[in-house]
Amino acid sequence: RLDAAGFEYLPSQQIVLTGGSSQIMGLDGLASRILGQQVRLGRPLRVHGLPQSATGPGFASAVGLCLFAAHPQDEWWDFEMPAGRHPAGTLGRAVRWFRDNW
Repeated sequence: RLDAAGFEYLPSQQIVLTGGSSQIMGLDGLASRILGQQVRLGRPLRVHGLPQSATGPGFASAVGLCLFAAHPQDEWWDFEMPAGRHPAGTLGRAVRWFRDNW
């Protein structure tokens, strides 16, 4: 379903699960079997001043988005995408895919 949704062009070597539900026991193994790729649990980067209570996987996405907003880096998008495919459209497809399948 991910390929059909247009995600086959995104470079990936590993899937990173984030958020509070990523801590469900066995979810990483299940995701690895289903997706056929390595899966790991994401945690926030070490950020000076980040309270200890916000260093768990449940905060990984929020901290990452805050860091990206504060310091956008074009090299994070240094892969080529086929014509007509843009990250914004990809995000919309990802949201629709999760809504339809979860």
